[in-house]
Amino acid sequence: MATVTLRPDSITSSTGFDISGATLLGTINDSDPDTGATQNQTTANINGTFENSADYSGATITQVRMTVQASTSGKVDECGITADLIDSDDQLVQRDSLDFTSANEEQACTAVTSGLNSSYIDGLKFTLTPNEAGCIVKEVFIVVTFTVATPDPNPAYVLLNSGKYKITAGKVKIL
Repeated sequence: MATVTLRPDSITSSTGFDISGATLLGTINDSDPDTGATQNQTTANINGTFENSADYSGATITQVRMTVQASTSGKVDECGITADLIDSDDQLVQRDSLDFTSANEEQACTAVTSGLNSSYIDGLKFTLTPNEAGCIVKEVFIVVTFTVATPDPNPAYVLLNSGKYKITAGKVKIL
């Protein structure tokens, strides 16, 4: 099984955090657990979309799983975030309630395993809604697990695995 990690590529709206827009996007998709968006209002949320990838095009997608990394803002011992994975038709695909402590915790949501194809994955969105306790959202991403498409058993090319080859004319396609 192959995997590809998709990070947010846009923030469609946010409220209740100390940063917003492009700064918020750069913070939650930078793979750096030392950066984060700090909740500064009791009512808060982040809405966004995920990037696309050609890696799973033509493949059999077996699951997609959202992961959130967060911690408390230091006011309490634990905070909660409701993490929603939403399809391109704005239908809720998966909702998980995640609890975080003062450590930089990474929590995986429940995997989605049915109805998956590349068009479906390319349209996924997310909403993160922390409770009033105060969270610092560090990262959000999805991991797509897939089986690479089986190559054509009768390809229009010759597979050369080792040795020396002299090509005197024609085109060479390296895979």
